[in-house]
Amino acid sequence: MTNPAGKDIYDASAPLTDILTAYFQEDDDFVSHKVFPNVVVPRQEGIYYEISKSDFFRDGAQLRESGTPVATGDYDVTSSTYACKRYDYGKLVNLEDKKNVQSPLDLKKQAMLYLSMKLKIKREVLWNKKYFSTGLWTTDVEGNGVNFTSWSESTATPVKDVMDWKRTIKQLTGFKPNKIVFTSDVWDAFRTHANVTSMLSSNSVKIIDRATAAKLLELDEVLVSESIYNTAASGAVDALSFIQGTEKALLVYAAPRPMIMMPTAGYTFNWSLFASNNFGIAAKKMWYDQKTEVDTYEAAMTIDQKLVSADMGVHAYNILT
Repeated sequence: MTNPAGKDIYDASAPLTDILTAYFQEDDDFVSHKVFPNVVVPRQEGIYYEISKSDFFRDGAQLRESGTPVATGDYDVTSSTYACKRYDYGKLVNLEDKKNVQSPLDLKKQAMLYLSMKLKIKREVLWNKKYFSTGLWTTDVEGNGVNFTSWSESTATPVKDVMDWKRTIKQLTGFKPNKIVFTSDVWDAFRTHANVTSMLSSNSVKIIDRATAAKLLELDEVLVSESIYNTAASGAVDALSFIQGTEKALLVYAAPRPMIMMPTAGYTFNWSLFASNNFGIAAKKMWYDQKTEVDTYEAAMTIDQKLVSADMGVHAYNILT
């Protein structure tokens, strides 16, 4: 009798249990939950009050003669609205898959990670439209020699450019901006430009990380948008790109948290019904349909990304062109 070959005594199709490839982007790649404060609200829609900047900054105090009435003034109080829109996504798991699944696959865990990634991408896409485009802020500046020399040029002065943008916001609002968001290509150009690296001490390693850049620019935080998404339909060739695009930067003053009597460039309103984490995303429910024998996993977020003060931001574009 012939001895059995190796392939006859073991199952070569059995999956390995200690590896499983998948693509989940790191939270640090996303910026939409880090730029502006999250305001958890009890109702899906509502209002908030705004006090006039013009009235507070006007020089109104007058010299007063003895026995004369005091000069008085007033300030306008207006209201603005928020309206949190709901975004949902689901994943179906049928009975056959549940019963036949093999380790290391974990259908429930994978479903929730999948749904969370979908909503994080949606939030980032919405943020790009709400804040990171031309025509939204009081001040748009363009490279290519229009408003400043492109940072791809050796003669560019990226640090001075940012300082000029900071001065613009300070002059318009009385507040110094505290955060800047770079697209990844602009960040690479900034951190390697001779104008920037030359400002490091001669005995230091010429490496600019985000913390060092924040110190150089006198900001609280430097953020870099590195999240990607696929705009191709299912089954088509992937069309992958950076969600926030390229060649852009946004300098803002963002309040450290939701505050009374304090301005901010933006707020993200999250309805408390769904605001279970920093992204405002909640695992809404999991339910089983007996008729179809299918588990349905759902996740949701209900948000309004609000541009509160257009004067508190400078949007730069075509930075490298």
